Amino acid sequence: MRSSQLAKSSSKNKYNSMRRRKSKPSRSQSRNSVTGSGYFDVDDAGLSSPSHSRSSSGGKGHSRSASGVSAQELQWLVMLLSPMFKEELSQVERRLAKVHFIDSLSRSLKLTRVQAAAALATAIGAVVFLMSGGNALSNLIGFVYPLYASFKAVRSVEKDDDTHWLTYWVVYGSFTVVQSFFQGIVSKIPFFQIFKSLFLMWCFLPKYNGAEKIYRYVIYRITLWLKFHDDRGSMRRVSSFLHKMVDDEVPENQEELYGVLRITVHSARGLEDIQKIGIQDPYVQLRLGDVVHRSRADRDGHVNPKWNETFDFQIDPDETTKITIKVRNENHVADDSIDRLELDVYDLLRNKQSRRWHPLNRKGELELAAHYVAPIKISILEARKLDDVQTVGKQDPFAQLELMGSWFNPTHALRTPTSQDTVHEAKWNHDCFINYNFDEAHDDEPSHVVLSVFNHNTTVNDLIGDVRITLDQLDAWQHTGPRWVSIERDMRKSGEVRINIA
Repeated sequence: MRSSQLAKSSSKNKYNSMRRRKSKPSRSQSRNSVTGSGYFDVDDAGLSSPSHSRSSSGGKGHSRSASGVSAQELQWLVMLLSPMFKEELSQVERRLAKVHFIDSLSRSLKLTRVQAAAALATAIGAVVFLMSGGNALSNLIGFVYPLYASFKAVRSVEKDDDTHWLTYWVVYGSFTVVQSFFQGIVSKIPFFQIFKSLFLMWCFLPKYNGAEKIYRYVIYRITLWLKFHDDRGSMRRVSSFLHKMVDDEVPENQEELYGVLRITVHSARGLEDIQKIGIQDPYVQLRLGDVVHRSRADRDGHVNPKWNETFDFQIDPDETTKITIKVRNENHVADDSIDRLELDVYDLLRNKQSRRWHPLNRKGELELAAHYVAPIKISILEARKLDDVQTVGKQDPFAQLELMGSWFNPTHALRTPTSQDTVHEAKWNHDCFINYNFDEAHDDEPSHVVLSVFNHNTTVNDLIGDVRITLDQLDAWQHTGPRWVSIERDMRKSGEVRINIA
C-alpha cells in the first residue's frame, strides 16, 4: 500500500516538473519577447523583420494596444513599408542618434531608433485619436512638422525652402477652406482622415513636392481666371485704347504692310435699277483674299442705299492686296449683281482722305472710309541663362508666341528658327506680327500672349520655360526699347529672353 502511494507521488512530481519546464521560456524566447511584443532583427540599414511571438492568453492571440492594433500587425506593417523607404530610414536613423531621449528609449526597448520613434509617434497618435478623433491626428501631421520646418526655412539663407513651405501653406489653407464647405459630405467618407494625412504628407515631403504641382496646375490657374474676370475696368481701358488705334502711319514699303484694314461702307448713290417689279434692296459684299464680309440689305434703298457698317481685314503682303466690293440686290430666289469695284489696299490706305466717293464700274458711286491699324511687332532677339533640359548632347532652343483670347489674330510666323547646338544661350533676331481682332473681341474676355522657349527634339519638344504678357504690358512696353523678361518652368526661373515691342 505504501509502495503504491510512493509511486503515485513520484509520478505526480515528474508531471509537475515537466509542466514547469514546458511553461518556462527559453533564453532565445526571452530575447524575442520584450514587454509582450515581438522583437525586430535589425540589419545595417535600420530595417527589421518581425519574429513571431504569442501572447500570454493561451498562446493563440497577439498582444494588442489600447487602440486595438496588435504589435504583430504593426511589425508586419513596418516590414512591408521598410523596403520602400530604405534610404530615408537610414538617414532618419542617423539623425535620431543625436536625440538623447529617442536613443535611450531604443536601448531600453531593444529596438532601432526608427522603431522607437515610430512606436512613440504611434502611441501619441493613438492617444490623440482616442481623445479627439482622426481629424486631430491629420491636423497634427499636416500642421506641426510643416510649422517646425517653416521656422527653420525662415532662419536659413536659401530661398528654395522658403518657396517650398510658402507654397505648402497656400495649398494647406485652400484645402482647409474647401473641406469646411463640404464637411457634411467628407464626414461620411470612410477612412477620409487617413487619406487626408497621406495627401498632406505627399504635399510637404520634398521627394514628391505635391504642393507645387497643385499650386501650378490648380490654384494658379483659378487665380488667373478670377483676376481676369474681376479686372474688367482694365480690359475696358485697353479695349478703348485699341479701338482708337486707327490711322497709323502706313509703311513706305508695301512689302511691310502687315496689320488691319478697317473699312467702313457708308452709302451709295446713283446705282443702276435692275429690279423688274418693285424696289430693289441693295447690300455690299467685300472680299480680301479668302475673307468675305457682307452688309445688311437696305430695305427699299433703291438706288441710294445707306449702310454705315465697318469691317476688318487682316493684311498680308505675301497674299493678295486687292479688295473686291460688289453691290448686289437681295431677292427671295437668287440675288442679282448691281455693280462692282476693285481697289488696291495700299493705294486705298495711302490716300490721306479717309472718306471719299469711289466710282463703280458701270454706274453710280460708293462712299468708303479706310483706316490702317498697325500690328504689334514683337521681336524675339536672344536668350540667356537657359536651363539645360537636354539629356544627351547640346540643346537646340527655339521660341514661339501663342495668342490667347479673342483680341488677337496671327498674321505672320509666330515661331523663331531653331538655334543649333547651344546650351544656355540662343540668338534668333526674329520678328513676329500680331493683329488685333476687333470683330470677335470681347471687353471682358482675358487675352494675353504666351512667350515659350522649347528645346527642339525629333519626337517631343521639351519646354524650357514660358512667360505670360498681358494687354496692359503690351501697351506699356510698346516703343520703350528692348528688355529682358524672365521665363519660368514649374514656378522656378529657367532663363531670360530679350524682346522688343514696336
